[in-house]
Amino acid sequence: MSAVTILHADRGDPIARIARAKGKAGDVRVLHLDDWLQLVQPRPWPQMLAVRADASGAPIVGRHVVNRLFTVAATATGRRLEQGSRNERWLHVRLQQVFEPAASLAYEPGVRGISRALLPLNLQWSSLRHEAGIRVPRFVYGFGFQRPDTAGLRNPMQKSIWSLFDWDQERHLPSIEAARHQFFVERPSGEPVLACFLGEHVCAPLHPHGQPLFLAEADAAELRRICQAARRAFHAEAGELLLYRDQQGWVFHAFSPHLRSAQQMPDFELRARAWMEDLCSPGVRVVSGQTADHRS
Repeated sequence: MSAVTILHADRGDPIARIARAKGKAGDVRVLHLDDWLQLVQPRPWPQMLAVRADASGAPIVGRHVVNRLFTVAATATGRRLEQGSRNERWLHVRLQQVFEPAASLAYEPGVRGISRALLPLNLQWSSLRHEAGIRVPRFVYGFGFQRPDTAGLRNPMQKSIWSLFDWDQERHLPSIEAARHQFFVERPSGEPVLACFLGEHVCAPLHPHGQPLFLAEADAAELRRICQAARRAFHAEAGELLLYRDQQGWVFHAFSPHLRSAQQMPDFELRARAWMEDLCSPGVRVVSGQTADHRS
């Protein structure tokens, strides 16, 4: 029986919720960041920050660690960092050292743009296209205040590189991005599809408004391939994807590890429980982030 530790910073995290409800089936420990870290204290340069974790409440050594600490902004730990004038990046640097004795690490530590699970759109597209030759949107990117040439784009729209799921109309474009380093993409065509994977398990895909989507065998196989490519590219054991399906097939648009939309899928909890059982099984293979021996 393998041992699993799940750490989370969002009190509503769906993986933590399901793992807690799972009860005593398997050696799975679940702990919120604020309950796990016993010490978060600013230090002079070059250490900058000292952390000490509760090794008994959420042990790390030799365990599969699921690191769902994507942002600490709404936590007591985040407030302590702010009061001590320490950037959240320093916490993730220190957590890399804490996670070193783990058998494997799902989701590598880091703020957005650093962790491969939290990349902006343009880097997501580059990563997945490199991983598996998957179709992604065409885009242009300007530098400084120069507007990029959008003549080669069909029906261009301006987006924030951090706005993952706004594709009908961009509602999350900060004024600085609207004016500087402008990012334009082709507006998607075809039908939007929400997909989700949890380890080797893939949920039944949905239209974003919740209607079930029935796929031919070849389309379902290609969707599974894209999900597993995302799992490798983003070093994520679970995640949700937004794709569009046109006459030529699938186009990948965005990935998120948060699972905020996917948790509404009818079979999400079933697939999540099956994935956790896999994690607890001997010989499990986890798509790992960085650990002491870089196992995968």
